[in-house]
Amino acid sequence: MQQTRPAIAMTATALDDYDPTCSCCSLVVSEVSFQLEHGEAWRERLAGRSLPTRVEIALDEATGIVVRVKNTGGFEDVGFEVEIVSAQLA
Repeated sequence: MQQTRPAIAMTATALDDYDPTCSCCSLVVSEVSFQLEHGEAWRERLAGRSLPTRVEIALDEATGIVVRVKNTGGFEDVGFEVEIVSAQLA
């Protein structure tokens, strides 16, 4: 999907003190987020998969809404992309 609105792109990795607002759907999938979501059984939950080494994120410039997330180096099938068709800003 080609974004038609200006976006701010970045690449992120989680540090040991990463504290996602919600561990079940953290923006940056990492060892930290897996430990928060699955507790001591987090390694078993990986089931042979590897965690991403980084995450590419894009924010819509006008609204700040996340419009793209793409994992790289593991869990590459997890991510999303959305298109903002219209936004009315106050």
